[in-house]
Amino acid sequence: MGSDSIVVREPEDEGFAMKLLQVQRRSAFAFLLLGGILICSGCNAGLNDEFAALREKLLVGTEPTGAVPVSELKSQHIAGELQAGTSVVIRARINAGEMSPWTQGQAAFIVTDATGHDGSEDHDPHECPFCSRDIRDHMAIVRCTKDDGQLIPTDAREVLGVAEGELLVVQGTIGDADAEEFVVDAQSIYCVPVK
Repeated sequence: MGSDSIVVREPEDEGFAMKLLQVQRRSAFAFLLLGGILICSGCNAGLNDEFAALREKLLVGTEPTGAVPVSELKSQHIAGELQAGTSVVIRARINAGEMSPWTQGQAAFIVTDATGHDGSEDHDPHECPFCSRDIRDHMAIVRCTKDDGQLIPTDAREVLGVAEGELLVVQGTIGDADAEEFVVDAQSIYCVPVK
Protein backbone atom coordinates (compact mmCIF):
# COMPACT_ATOMS: atom_id res chain seq x y z
CA MET A 1 0.00 0.00 0.00
CA GLY A 2 1.31 3.35 -1.01
CA SER A 3 0.60 6.65 0.57
CA ASP A 4 -1.98 7.40 -2.12
CA SER A 5 -4.20 4.41 -1.47
CA ILE A 6 -7.44 4.57 0.52
CA VAL A 7 -8.79 1.58 2.38
CA VAL A 8 -12.56 1.18 2.33
CA ARG A 9 -14.04 -1.43 4.62
CA GLU A 10 -17.39 -2.91 3.89
CA PRO A 11 -19.67 -3.40 6.87
CA GLU A 12 -19.61 -6.98 8.02
CA ASP A 13 -23.35 -7.06 8.57
CA GLU A 14 -25.27 -4.14 7.08
CA GLY A 15 -28.55 -5.33 8.64
CA PHE A 16 -26.99 -5.28 12.11
CA ALA A 17 -25.79 -1.68 11.66
CA MET A 18 -29.30 -0.56 10.61
CA LYS A 19 -30.89 -2.29 13.60
CA LEU A 20 -28.37 -0.65 15.95
CA LEU A 21 -29.15 2.79 14.50
CA GLN A 22 -32.91 2.20 14.95
CA VAL A 23 -32.43 1.12 18.58
CA GLN A 24 -30.35 4.24 19.27
CA ARG A 25 -33.02 6.48 17.74
CA ARG A 26 -35.81 4.80 19.71
CA SER A 27 -33.81 5.09 22.94
CA ALA A 28 -33.18 8.78 22.35
CA PHE A 29 -36.87 9.38 21.58
CA ALA A 30 -37.96 7.44 24.69
CA PHE A 31 -35.50 9.43 26.83
CA LEU A 32 -36.80 12.76 25.49
CA LEU A 33 -40.41 11.67 25.90
CA LEU A 34 -39.83 10.55 29.50
CA GLY A 35 -38.03 13.81 30.28
CA GLY A 36 -40.91 15.82 28.83
CA ILE A 37 -43.47 13.88 30.84
CA LEU A 38 -41.53 14.45 34.06
CA ILE A 39 -41.18 18.16 33.42
CA CYS A 40 -44.81 18.68 32.45
CA SER A 41 -46.51 16.47 35.01
CA GLY A 42 -44.62 15.99 38.20
CA CYS A 43 -41.50 18.01 38.66
CA ASN A 44 -43.06 21.48 38.27
CA ALA A 45 -46.47 20.71 39.73
CA GLY A 46 -45.56 21.85 43.24
CA LEU A 47 -43.88 24.98 41.91
CA ASN A 48 -46.91 25.91 39.79
CA ASP A 49 -49.24 25.25 42.72
CA GLU A 50 -47.11 27.52 44.90
CA PHE A 51 -47.21 30.29 42.25
CA ALA A 52 -50.98 29.91 41.96
CA ALA A 53 -51.36 30.25 45.73
CA LEU A 54 -49.09 33.31 45.81
CA ARG A 55 -50.96 34.94 42.92
CA GLU A 56 -54.26 34.29 44.65
CA LYS A 57 -52.90 35.81 47.86
CA LEU A 58 -51.29 38.89 46.29
CA LEU A 59 -53.26 39.80 43.16
CA VAL A 60 -56.63 41.41 43.84
CA GLY A 61 -59.51 42.32 41.55
CA THR A 62 -60.51 45.52 43.32
CA GLU A 63 -58.34 48.62 43.24
CA PRO A 64 -57.21 49.75 46.69
CA THR A 65 -58.04 53.38 47.44
CA GLY A 66 -55.99 56.11 49.04
CA ALA A 67 -52.84 55.98 46.91
CA VAL A 68 -50.21 58.50 47.98
CA PRO A 69 -47.31 59.63 45.76
CA VAL A 70 -44.11 57.68 46.43
CA SER A 71 -42.11 60.91 46.85
CA GLU A 72 -44.45 62.07 49.62
CA LEU A 73 -44.28 58.77 51.49
CA LYS A 74 -40.51 58.56 51.11
CA SER A 75 -39.95 62.08 52.48
CA GLN A 76 -42.26 61.36 55.44
CA HIS A 77 -40.40 58.11 56.10
CA ILE A 78 -36.99 59.83 55.98
CA ALA A 79 -38.30 62.55 58.34
CA GLY A 80 -39.37 59.84 60.80
CA GLU A 81 -43.08 60.57 60.38
CA LEU A 82 -43.71 57.09 58.96
CA GLN A 83 -42.07 54.00 60.45
CA ALA A 84 -41.34 50.57 59.00
CA GLY A 85 -44.53 48.54 59.17
CA THR A 86 -46.81 51.50 58.40
CA SER A 87 -49.57 50.64 55.90
CA VAL A 88 -49.37 52.48 52.57
CA VAL A 89 -50.94 52.44 49.12
CA ILE A 90 -48.96 53.51 46.05
CA ARG A 91 -49.92 53.86 42.39
CA ALA A 92 -46.85 53.09 40.33
CA ARG A 93 -45.58 51.65 37.08
CA ILE A 94 -42.99 48.87 36.86
CA ASN A 95 -40.24 51.11 35.56
CA ALA A 96 -36.63 51.74 36.55
CA GLY A 97 -35.75 54.09 33.70
CA GLU A 98 -32.76 52.81 31.77
CA MET A 99 -32.12 49.97 34.24
CA SER A 100 -33.96 46.69 34.46
CA PRO A 101 -36.64 46.86 37.16
CA TRP A 102 -36.29 43.17 38.04
CA THR A 103 -34.33 41.58 40.84
CA GLN A 104 -33.08 38.31 39.41
CA GLY A 105 -34.15 35.28 41.40
CA GLN A 106 -36.37 37.25 43.78
CA ALA A 107 -39.94 38.49 43.74
CA ALA A 108 -38.91 42.12 44.01
CA PHE A 109 -38.99 44.91 41.44
CA ILE A 110 -38.60 48.65 41.05
CA VAL A 111 -41.57 50.89 40.43
CA THR A 112 -41.83 54.58 39.60
CA ASP A 113 -44.66 56.75 40.89
CA ALA A 114 -47.57 57.11 38.46
CA THR A 115 -49.67 59.74 40.18
CA GLY A 116 -48.25 62.59 38.07
CA HIS A 117 -48.45 66.31 38.72
CA ASP A 118 -52.09 66.43 37.70
CA GLY A 119 -53.00 62.82 38.48
CA SER A 120 -52.29 61.66 34.92
CA GLU A 121 -51.34 57.99 34.60
CA ASP A 122 -49.31 58.86 31.51
CA HIS A 123 -46.84 60.97 33.51
CA ASP A 124 -43.36 59.43 33.49
CA PRO A 125 -41.05 60.92 36.13
CA HIS A 126 -38.03 59.63 34.19
CA GLU A 127 -39.00 61.91 31.28
CA CYS A 128 -40.30 64.86 33.31
CA PRO A 129 -37.74 67.70 33.57
CA PHE A 130 -38.82 68.41 37.16
CA CYS A 131 -39.16 64.87 38.54
CA SER A 132 -36.07 63.51 36.79
CA ARG A 133 -33.83 65.85 38.80
CA ASP A 134 -34.46 63.70 41.88
CA ILE A 135 -35.74 60.54 40.21
CA ARG A 136 -34.96 58.29 43.19
CA ASP A 137 -37.54 60.25 45.20
CA HIS A 138 -40.20 58.86 42.84
CA MET A 139 -39.01 55.25 42.90
CA ALA A 140 -39.71 52.39 45.29
CA ILE A 141 -38.87 48.72 45.60
CA VAL A 142 -41.83 46.39 45.86
CA ARG A 143 -41.07 43.10 47.61
CA CYS A 144 -43.29 40.01 47.68
CA THR A 145 -42.81 37.77 50.69
CA LYS A 146 -44.05 34.43 51.91
CA ASP A 147 -46.16 34.11 55.05
CA ASP A 148 -42.97 33.75 57.12
CA GLY A 149 -41.74 37.15 55.89
CA GLN A 150 -39.00 35.72 53.67
CA LEU A 151 -38.60 37.15 50.19
CA ILE A 152 -39.96 34.79 47.55
CA PRO A 153 -36.86 33.36 45.80
CA THR A 154 -38.34 33.45 42.30
CA ASP A 155 -38.51 36.23 39.73
CA ALA A 156 -41.65 38.39 40.13
CA ARG A 157 -42.50 37.93 36.45
CA GLU A 158 -42.90 34.20 37.03
CA VAL A 159 -44.69 34.50 40.36
CA LEU A 160 -47.11 37.32 39.49
CA GLY A 161 -47.19 37.32 35.71
CA VAL A 162 -46.44 41.06 35.57
CA ALA A 163 -44.46 42.92 32.91
CA GLU A 164 -42.27 46.00 32.67
CA GLY A 165 -44.36 49.14 32.16
CA GLU A 166 -47.43 47.66 33.84
CA LEU A 167 -49.44 50.05 36.04
CA LEU A 168 -50.09 48.75 39.55
CA VAL A 169 -51.72 49.85 42.77
CA VAL A 170 -49.79 48.26 45.61
CA GLN A 171 -51.07 48.05 49.16
CA GLY A 172 -48.52 47.01 51.74
CA THR A 173 -46.29 48.10 54.57
CA ILE A 174 -43.12 50.15 54.59
CA GLY A 175 -40.19 47.76 54.72
CA ASP A 176 -36.86 48.14 56.46
CA ALA A 177 -34.29 49.79 54.21
CA ASP A 178 -31.65 52.48 54.25
CA ALA A 179 -32.46 56.13 53.57
CA GLU A 180 -31.65 55.77 49.86
CA GLU A 181 -34.34 53.16 49.24
CA PHE A 182 -38.06 53.19 49.86
CA VAL A 183 -39.41 49.65 50.18
CA VAL A 184 -43.01 48.46 50.18
CA ASP A 185 -43.67 44.90 51.29
CA ALA A 186 -46.73 44.05 49.20
CA GLN A 187 -49.85 42.67 50.82
CA SER A 188 -51.99 43.10 47.70
CA ILE A 189 -51.35 44.17 44.12
CA TYR A 190 -53.96 45.43 41.69
CA CYS A 191 -53.00 45.40 38.00
CA VAL A 192 -54.68 48.41 36.41
CA PRO A 193 -56.34 47.35 33.14
CA VAL A 194 -54.94 48.94 29.98
CA LYS A 195 -57.39 51.50 28.56
